[in-house]
Amino acid sequence: MGSDTAAAHTWKDAATGKENSLNAFNHYGKLDPNNASSDNVLASNKCIPIISAPKVAEESSVRTRRRVAIIGCLSVLLVAVICTAIVVPLVKNGSKNADNESVPGMIVTLCNTTLYPQTCEDSLQSGTGSDPPVTDSKDLVQKSVNVAHFQVTDMKVAATNLSSSETDTNLLAALSDCEELLDDALDMLNRTSSLMQSLNLASVPEQLEDPVTFMSAALTDLTTCVDGFEDLANSTARDEMTKLGASVNQFLSIALSLVNSLTSVGDDLSKWTQLWRDRGLLERPEQATDDVLPDWIGAHARRHLASNSFKVNVVVARDGSGKYKDIQAAIDAAPDKGYKLYVIYIKKGIYSGQFEVPKSKTNLMFLGDGIGQTIITGSRNVQMEGVTTFLSATLIIKGAGFIGKGFTVRNTAGPQSHQAVAMRVSADRVALWQCSFEAYQDTLYAHSLRQFYYQCTIEGTVDFVFGNGAALFQSCSLRPLVPLRGQQNTIAAQGRTDPSQNTGLMFHNCTLDGGKDLQRSISMYPTFLGRPWKQYARAVFIRSYLGKVINPAGWLLWQGDWALQTCYYAEFQNRGPGSSTKQRVWWSKQVKSANDVSKYGIPKFLGGNYWLPATNVPYESTIYS
Repeated sequence: MGSDTAAAHTWKDAATGKENSLNAFNHYGKLDPNNASSDNVLASNKCIPIISAPKVAEESSVRTRRRVAIIGCLSVLLVAVICTAIVVPLVKNGSKNADNESVPGMIVTLCNTTLYPQTCEDSLQSGTGSDPPVTDSKDLVQKSVNVAHFQVTDMKVAATNLSSSETDTNLLAALSDCEELLDDALDMLNRTSSLMQSLNLASVPEQLEDPVTFMSAALTDLTTCVDGFEDLANSTARDEMTKLGASVNQFLSIALSLVNSLTSVGDDLSKWTQLWRDRGLLERPEQATDDVLPDWIGAHARRHLASNSFKVNVVVARDGSGKYKDIQAAIDAAPDKGYKLYVIYIKKGIYSGQFEVPKSKTNLMFLGDGIGQTIITGSRNVQMEGVTTFLSATLIIKGAGFIGKGFTVRNTAGPQSHQAVAMRVSADRVALWQCSFEAYQDTLYAHSLRQFYYQCTIEGTVDFVFGNGAALFQSCSLRPLVPLRGQQNTIAAQGRTDPSQNTGLMFHNCTLDGGKDLQRSISMYPTFLGRPWKQYARAVFIRSYLGKVINPAGWLLWQGDWALQTCYYAEFQNRGPGSSTKQRVWWSKQVKSANDVSKYGIPKFLGGNYWLPATNVPYESTIYS
């Protein structure tokens, strides 16, 4: 065990044994047991003089001996008082360390609520003298985050080192993705650590959700990194990164699970085990019974939600009538880490290329002239040398607080090019309103963190809404297209790899139907609500219209029986010719009650009442009125 536990046992012995008392002082640099006898300090309720008077024959020496004896007794009493004065405060001040006798048991309890209990125990029991003392469950959770940070850092260094000796273009692209993704994961871990240090378990539920969101994103970043090597030829770099990824995954999963439990039910460990058993759907305990806007959103704010008033900061126009002709130039000129909304008005026109809002550009807004009017287009795809799915997107959003309204994003690569993303969102608190996303396979990559889509249109074929963000689509139109011959359409491919991640794809009051060309070929090109991409995939369709193109089975296998026991693909009170659940696959779920489905709404799934009002994007807070 670590030095803290050893100290606790030493002080326990010090309270019951004379020799061990000296050892205890020696541990703290007070006494050397080799140079001091216990008899010179304490002697079982007896006063033993430590100065002996010499024997003399004279009668007058008796008085002297008495004085010396008294002085000796007083000296011993003084030493005993000093010892008590030293030992008692040390034991009292070390009471938290004394509690560390229960730390091993606490570690076992905590670690049994993770997917990797042995790895968890080993990592939390190890430590050095420089580690801060562990006194409670919060300290252990913080330590798990620190351990995960160390592991991710090592993996990022390995990716950098491997890149320096590689020449294969596709492998270099995967390594480059990993460096970026692992850097993002470290950022998420740093933010989690900062929040944990000041964590108040009495905070509002939305604020307690933040560290879970950031840890979920860190694990998603790792998964995306490792996925980049999946289809590459065998190589030393591929094997090393895959092996490292499997190891680091355990540490991130452990930290995520512990953070989730602490912020869900507090430091009462008796509740952690039950929480772990329940984890798998949306396990965070209910904090409220009403799914309505909170009182602090006043009437003025409610009216403003539906307004269309945005102050424009800069104009982009292809015809030269704005300050910029190029979207990226306007992005680059925007302030870094802005706290106020910075609006880039993009006039009607076609803007070709790849555009990225980096994470340094926070609180940006794209305001276009409408769907099909302001068009952002590109054609990057995985068939191109050195292009990964992650980097194929026409528009990449990494800056937190991004808002988009009134534009179209396309990837024109075509179905034969396979993965070709129109937009990827890897940013927190993103809201899009009246936008369209057009491609074929992997159209919209809701990669990570919290995202909201209102009155948007998404077109595609295979897995055309995918990723592992916490993404909610409200009043959106999902339009499957005619795929390549032999392909089947799938809408939601969700990437949740861990039961503690607070992620998923939620569709509320949406319309799912194909055009006339697809409707004429339903038997040749079946369309499914989705398929489980990762082991704990989660997607729910809520009170949506399912057209006749939706196959009666509802959901499609990924491969064999992969994830069928652990995924959560569900429906609630849908309507339309494709909504009948009589022939649904056995592993899909039907949500039974309005209270259960409320977990997937704006307030509880996105914490949206905490941040959406400031975006001015309309939304329906209640999903079962």
